[in-house]
Amino acid sequence: MSRTTVAIRSLLLITSAVMLVSGCEDNAASGGKVGEAAVVGFVTALPNTAATASSPTGSVTASATVNVPTTTTTAAAVSTEAIAATTPPPAPAQPNPPTQEQPPAPPAPSETEAQEARVVALTNEQRAAAGCPALTADDRLANSARGHSADMASQDYFDHKSKDGRSFVDRIKAAGYSKPGAENIAAGQKTPESVMDGWMKSPGHRANILNCGLKALGVGVAKGGSYGIYWTQNFGW
Repeated sequence: MSRTTVAIRSLLLITSAVMLVSGCEDNAASGGKVGEAAVVGFVTALPNTAATASSPTGSVTASATVNVPTTTTTAAAVSTEAIAATTPPPAPAQPNPPTQEQPPAPPAPSETEAQEARVVALTNEQRAAAGCPALTADDRLANSARGHSADMASQDYFDHKSKDGRSFVDRIKAAGYSKPGAENIAAGQKTPESVMDGWMKSPGHRANILNCGLKALGVGVAKGGSYGIYWTQNFGW
């Protein structure tokens, strides 16, 4: 082979080698970008523990943040359903018992009625001190006593005998009480205590109050007339 031929072949080999090296460098440069993209895609698919890895795009952190609350929310929903399934249903409401109507309260006694009741109580206190049994308050005797006090106040007189001539016996029997016992009257005293004090200081009235044989008592109070207020005690056997 001639020297010229050998030289040409050597030149061709050198030229081919240069072109091959240049092609490899180009491929290596373009392959680096592909490799980086592959790494980013790979890291994105990693579990949440890769969230702290640095990335040029920042997409790893965003992806991990989205995945975490989704898993937590699902677990919470399951837990709530489990609790609801094990909680017993509330007991049915019990019906309210029917409201019982209370009887109306009795009316408060008037001032006059309170004074009459007080005279009865004071009379029995005096009898108890003397060793006599208590007198029973009787409505019939009370009606007779009230009638006489009202008659004295309206007709302005003070007497055991009514203007129509009736005695206490007549008035008590007319009220329905068959066994009249005695009568005390007074006028002008303002309170039950003052009228009782006056009667107890009078021998005749005191004798009626402390008669241990008497059984019942009615008291009547009326306002009006010259004395302003009139008191009557009617006793029964």
